[in-house]
Amino acid sequence: MRENSLTVGGEERGGTVDSAKRWFLLDGNRLFVAALGAVFFVVVALFELSGAVPLEDSQPLFYVFGSLISGNLTLITVVVSINQLLLSRELKSPRELRSQIDSVVEYRTKVEESADEVAPVQPLGFLKLLFQNTRREAQRIGGLVIEREGEAKDEVESLVTPLTDHLNEVGEKLDNPEMTTFEALSVALMTNYANEINRVR
Repeated sequence: MRENSLTVGGEERGGTVDSAKRWFLLDGNRLFVAALGAVFFVVVALFELSGAVPLEDSQPLFYVFGSLISGNLTLITVVVSINQLLLSRELKSPRELRSQIDSVVEYRTKVEESADEVAPVQPLGFLKLLFQNTRREAQRIGGLVIEREGEAKDEVESLVTPLTDHLNEVGEKLDNPEMTTFEALSVALMTNYANEINRVR
C-alpha cells in the first residue's frame, strides 16, 4: 500500500478490477452471481458435449469435481457450526445482557459528546453521524497545517484529501432513503480505517 492512498483489502481503491472483485464477492446479488457460475458451467459442458473443444483426458475433471464436492460438504459443516456458536452467544443471562446494554449506552454517549448532538436511534442515521463526525475531524486536522510548509503539510494533505473524498462519497450513499443496513455496512468497508488511524497518530 502506498502511503497516500486509501485501500480496499490491501489494494488501491478505484480500480476496475477491484470494483469487479468487490461486486462479485460482496455487493452483487447472490442469485445473479450463482446464475453466472451456472451459465459458465453449462457453456463449458456444451463445448465438451458438442466436440468443439474435446478433452484428451477427463480424469483431472473427476479430481476437480471430487474436491469441490468434498469442499462444499466441509464448508456446510463449518457454516452450521458457526451459526450454532453465534446463536449460543445470543442466549445470555440477564446480567450479561445488562452489561452489553451499558456498553452500548456508554459508546453512544461518547459519540454524542464527540459530535455535540444527540445520536439517531436508527442504525443508518447513527452510521451517518459517525461518518459526518469523522469528516469534520479530518478537516480539522487538515486545518492545523494549512499555513505550514514542508513534509508535515504534504503528509497531512495526502491523508486528509482522499479520506475526505471517501467520506463525501459515503455520505452521499447514506443519504439514499432506500439503502438497506447491509448496503450501508458494505459502504463502510470501502477502506482500511485502521491504516488511516495509524497514519493520523
